[in-house]
Amino acid sequence: MSDDDCCSFANYSFETNASVTEFSVNALINAGLNQKVSVPTQFAFICIVTVFVLCFEFILESIEHVIARHPTYWRLLNKMYRELLVGGLTAFVSKRLDQWNVMDETEQNKLNIGDEMVLYFALSIAIQSALIFTMLRKRNQRADKLSALNSRDLLEYMTTDKDAKPRSLSSQSIMKNKILQNFFLTTYKLPDMFSFPKYLRSIQDSEIFSLFDVEIIEWLLLVATYSVFFRIADDLEIRLTIDENASDEAIEAGIEFGIAKGMLENRLKILLGFILLLSATIWALDWFLRRRVRDIVTYAANGQESYLEALREVADQEDARLAKPMTNDEAISTMMELADSLSDVKDHSSIWDLIKSAARRLVGRAHVKTQTLEAMTNLNLRFFSRKAVHVFAKLLLAFNAMYFALVWATFNASLVPVITSQEATMYPVWLAGLMAILIVNMVYFAPRLVRQLALVNATVRVNPNELKTVIEHFADVLEMQTEMAEAINEYCDANDKDAKELEQDMVALDPQGTGYIEGEDLRNIIIRYGFKFSANKFQTFVRLQFKTRGTKVPYADFCRILFGLTDQLKAHHGALSEFMTGRNLNSQYLHSLRRGGTSDSMHSNNSSNSSRRTNRALLYKLAGFQRGNTNENADSASQVYHQVQTPNKTDDALV
Repeated sequence: MSDDDCCSFANYSFETNASVTEFSVNALINAGLNQKVSVPTQFAFICIVTVFVLCFEFILESIEHVIARHPTYWRLLNKMYRELLVGGLTAFVSKRLDQWNVMDETEQNKLNIGDEMVLYFALSIAIQSALIFTMLRKRNQRADKLSALNSRDLLEYMTTDKDAKPRSLSSQSIMKNKILQNFFLTTYKLPDMFSFPKYLRSIQDSEIFSLFDVEIIEWLLLVATYSVFFRIADDLEIRLTIDENASDEAIEAGIEFGIAKGMLENRLKILLGFILLLSATIWALDWFLRRRVRDIVTYAANGQESYLEALREVADQEDARLAKPMTNDEAISTMMELADSLSDVKDHSSIWDLIKSAARRLVGRAHVKTQTLEAMTNLNLRFFSRKAVHVFAKLLLAFNAMYFALVWATFNASLVPVITSQEATMYPVWLAGLMAILIVNMVYFAPRLVRQLALVNATVRVNPNELKTVIEHFADVLEMQTEMAEAINEYCDANDKDAKELEQDMVALDPQGTGYIEGEDLRNIIIRYGFKFSANKFQTFVRLQFKTRGTKVPYADFCRILFGLTDQLKAHHGALSEFMTGRNLNSQYLHSLRRGGTSDSMHSNNSSNSSRRTNRALLYKLAGFQRGNTNENADSASQVYHQVQTPNKTDDALV
């Protein structure tokens, strides 16, 4: 090779390498064109990311599998998914703008900071809502053990049991809820079967879900708060002044490190003032709501200041109602009539709705309300507006999440520079202290605020949507009774056990032979035999089926119900087997079905789906057919056959 060839080859190689560096190293197809990003290295990182994604998806699928049976948890998870989706899409757009060099470096940094704040705010909203939900759930679980008692049993427990502490906050809260429950039931003429704790929890959940719905006006207020913060910081912080005759080196140096540290400390102090002001406002609103709840309880107790005396009157009223018992069907029918009489409308409690209400008041135009039930027309709650309090509470919790997002993002951005430089080591510690204050708001003040707000909203009026949720809850529990019997039978068959052993386990927990065991013990036995009964639905099941003694349940009645359901299931499955084999249909009727076009198509459709598990509505129809139509003619059998093979909408709703 000549010298000219070597020179041209070197020039070509140099020019090629120079052009290769212009390719984006962020694209997978360009791997290997730049020595810094080799193909094996890129492949290794793809494998690492793939493994991470697979593990993360496995964790999410496991969580979804666990909470799929709980609509409230499922809805909360979907809300979190939506917030994270918004943050992820915002980050994607920001990265593409950075990749395409749409903005200069300074503007792109500003966009990245704003993009990260949106993601951090979404995460903070999700974390705050999850913490509020968890804290309220723990408190509700502790209170449910005593709230399951009727008023007479609760009064006896509070006055005679040595472990009871009637003056403790938890006992006062339980008695307060019982007084409000009695007032709610008597005011709206609802049966005692109605689960007021379930109704209250549904409203609590709605309040928590509303935190995810950040309105446009909320975003504007949050941005305005940021502006106020930096305006105050700009007025108070130390400024760097550069003399006109300063050297170029001094001008390029910009803010000295010592002055920068002072500015950051000053901003942290201002932010601490904002956070303490927010915490004090949340506490003040919580105090205001507790006073209003106290007014409602006093009104519901006919002026009684003592909760024990008020509970005594409630017990007398409850005993009078129970003297005229109501069947389950009658109770559910009564609740359905009330729910149907109310307008199923959206709750107008947004900031914009509040502004419109205020405008209508100013011009003297009353808003035409839909058909609702208001509880306390004679009660004057001073300085109270349900809509205004709801909006104000939602804003305060949104600000708490916003401050947490700001401090969290700052903490993450400053941690590594502080560690590497060993300067301003107390800066992350101060940020962690601010985060601790905000977390206290999330786990202590925010749940109290949501609970008090739910108590007011649950009592002063009927919420049609939540009322229907409670009714659906009863329907679910009634359906779960059959599912429980199926699960226990399947467990016994799979483990070579007999249902009588379940009864023996209950008898073993009753050495004195009272015929009663603790409800939680009964629930644990049911869980051990293959059916997971949630605490809330189990209490509804007990409320529907048993006459309890305090927290104890008559296990003989439970066994009677279980064995009765088991016999029904066996009869239904036997009827299905006979029907599918055609022993109750004569050959002439089957022949006519095969010849008929419509019947033939129906029969073929059913045969093609014969491997699908038969639903419960079909079983009950078959049982009714066996009981009532065994001696009827083929025309009657044909009608039933068509009805069974083509379930209507009512049947689908029952499944």
